[in-house]
Amino acid sequence: MKIIVTGATGRVGSSALRHCLASPQVTAVVVLSRRALPFESSLPPDQRAKLQTLILQPNEFLAYPAHVMDALIGAEACIWSLGVPIRQSAEATWTVEVDYATYAAKTCKEHLAVKGGRVFRFLLMSADEITEETQNWWYKADYRNLKGEALKSILSLEDEKATTFKTFAIRMALVVMPDSWLNNWLTLSLSFTIAAPILAAAIFNVATGAVVPKQRAPRHAELAALAGGSTGWVSARL
Repeated sequence: MKIIVTGATGRVGSSALRHCLASPQVTAVVVLSRRALPFESSLPPDQRAKLQTLILQPNEFLAYPAHVMDALIGAEACIWSLGVPIRQSAEATWTVEVDYATYAAKTCKEHLAVKGGRVFRFLLMSADEITEETQNWWYKADYRNLKGEALKSILSLEDEKATTFKTFAIRMALVVMPDSWLNNWLTLSLSFTIAAPILAAAIFNVATGAVVPKQRAPRHAELAALAGGSTGWVSARL
């Protein structure tokens, strides 16, 4: 199985990527990135052999060059974790969070979802409190509502009968790395935290169709169950 991953230099995207590479079910992973992966050279040889990293310029996220389209052929899922920090302008946030993600999903639907073949699954990484409706947030309302627009855009692209193209939004709260001193304390004491490997397992299971969420935008409280008891990739500092 070939999977597309974005945002692989971040906490969630890198965790999802590591889980994909560690799975024998996955034969190839194409990473679309704005920068080189700092941990790529430290991956085991068998995992590096599965990985193809493509560095895109900003304008190329809205019109994939031919070599990118060629690399994506045969993919059956996309884990979209590309985003911008909360301090970015509304314009920059819209471009990355909404435009880039929507273009990617439409491209996958039009060019990679095969009629009569396996279902293509597009997963947008989002936040637990984000909804499709505009909210009167007390903090960074514009940023959060823009993420809501991204969620709405992606979910609207699913096939009417969802026979060839399915879309999901994974809504998470606080994600902690497995080797962080915060991990053991926070994940045991706070309900709004999740260890990155467990989150990665949940993402992977939805992407591969191993589990089907009760709703297309599962919230944080549902994610551990979607991991199916998996502890995810082996703890390692990225």
